[in-house]
Amino acid sequence: MMKTLATKKVKNLEEALKYAHAFMRTDTLNMKEVSFINPKPTQFNNDYLFPTDMYSATYSETVPTWELFKNNKEHTSSPGFMCVGCLDKKDQKRVNLSWLNGDFSFSFYGNYEDEAKKAYDSITSIYSTLD
Repeated sequence: MMKTLATKKVKNLEEALKYAHAFMRTDTLNMKEVSFINPKPTQFNNDYLFPTDMYSATYSETVPTWELFKNNKEHTSSPGFMCVGCLDKKDQKRVNLSWLNGDFSFSFYGNYEDEAKKAYDSITSIYSTLD
């Protein structure tokens, strides 16, 4: 069952992007990914529930510098993103950070709230260093 650790209204796009970049930079998470929603998908197929180009940009583990990340048109035109990572190496303790139209959420899926909180604290610490 999903449990939400934090929710908030994010002031602007740059603030949201800071959270995504910080998520990808934290050392407390493994197998990190961030995917940006494509605002204008075109690849629709009846065999799939979502368009095959649902995401306009996706990163695994490594992201560009903050300067490139915050100015990337695929990021700045997106209505939202989803970050997924795990607290363990076996991918059993998952967390996610999402942002859609101004609403931010950080969630986890099991009985590991203390570990999830440490990851969230690491993310917010990195977030605070980004200008």
